[in-house]
Amino acid sequence: MINIILAGLLSIIVITVYSVENRKRGLDLFSPYSVFLVMFFFYFPFKAFDIIFFGKYDEATLTMALIYIIIGLFSFFMGYYLKIGTMLGKMIKPMPDDLSRSKTLVISVIMAAFGVSLYFLILKMADFGGIIGAYTNMWRFRRIAFSQGMGYFTLMMHLFLNIPLTVWFIYLIKQEKSRKSVWLLFSFYLVMMSLILFSFGARGMVVGVFLSLIICYQYLKRSISFKYLAVIAVFLILLIGFATAFRGVAMGGISIGEVVTASAGLPAQEYLNILISRLDVLSFFMTILQDFPTQGMDFQYGRTLLNIFVQPIPRFLFQEKPCLIGDIFTQQFYPESVGWVSLDPSIFGEMYMNFHVAGIVIGLYLLGIICRLSQVYLEKNQKNRGVILFYAQIFGFPASFLAAGFNSGAMISFVFCLVVVLAYLNLIRYREVKQA
Repeated sequence: MINIILAGLLSIIVITVYSVENRKRGLDLFSPYSVFLVMFFFYFPFKAFDIIFFGKYDEATLTMALIYIIIGLFSFFMGYYLKIGTMLGKMIKPMPDDLSRSKTLVISVIMAAFGVSLYFLILKMADFGGIIGAYTNMWRFRRIAFSQGMGYFTLMMHLFLNIPLTVWFIYLIKQEKSRKSVWLLFSFYLVMMSLILFSFGARGMVVGVFLSLIICYQYLKRSISFKYLAVIAVFLILLIGFATAFRGVAMGGISIGEVVTASAGLPAQEYLNILISRLDVLSFFMTILQDFPTQGMDFQYGRTLLNIFVQPIPRFLFQEKPCLIGDIFTQQFYPESVGWVSLDPSIFGEMYMNFHVAGIVIGLYLLGIICRLSQVYLEKNQKNRGVILFYAQIFGFPASFLAAGFNSGAMISFVFCLVVVLAYLNLIRYREVKQA
């Protein structure tokens, strides 16, 4: 009974604060604050009810987890509503917006060509016999593509393909009239890129491509009605479910047609179970509360957090580079999954493993400041094409840090994206020729 009360209380807090904020600022489903609170609701109160009514769990552990999560949520609000985030957001300069059309075309074509070349390089290094081999052996191909060393190639390939696509879309929606042939060519590139990303079993990347375009339209053209957003949401949810099922079936030994047939033939309940399994961060946090410290690992007292500063360095340049928090968590609690998947303990689990409950307070407070900073910066530069281009690539970062922690692949992706987008914008910006 106590857990139902706590989960209900958590739900009421999230829904109430979100409703009040929307009344003050207007509904914006793609703002950092909205992304955080919506995903927080599904990761924690929604998942808590799923565990209570349909799962097997230790009642005392779930109670403690929900208490810590409520403490963490109030710490997030404290960081978000203090003025420091607003001050920092106003201090950061806008990204370049004076873009040269001719430079954009040349640099974007070069980037896209380089991205496609990287994909075929990854295929060659994985040695699966081409694209069909990658699709029919998706689990193994994904494991190799995101393994140590190879992950940087995959990340850069994604950025080099997605940035030109997003910029192209920005130019199309800013024009009053665009020829059908141009839209047709754009659609071909969109489908090609989606198929490339899907071959990795990268559900988040594929969905992120469509969401990045929606974000650009929302901020640079006009607001999308809730009716259309609901249709888009249903489509993306079905896409995630199908992609997850496809990846689970594509273990090798069967044809591409058999994989598609088996994936599409799963019952609706199986698809629902697949989608809910994506929200397992609360279960992982409960595992930490129940079993940590372990015989092989004590509280880290900031050691895993200091590793953030060296994570963007490729391992071939730094052989002794520490592991990400997801790898550490998997090795300690799910050793049978090592080599197959890296499980993320959430920011609650990461900060607890460092400083107990004090770590949760500090971590969520910092995330609140980061979220406020991002919110203010986005509101200040909503019509800046450079800012929207960057935000369209990383809009999910509040939810990524929430689910994975700071010392995670989300941080590496954020840093690389910032560097690549800034370099790209400075290459394509318009510069007047100074006359002597």
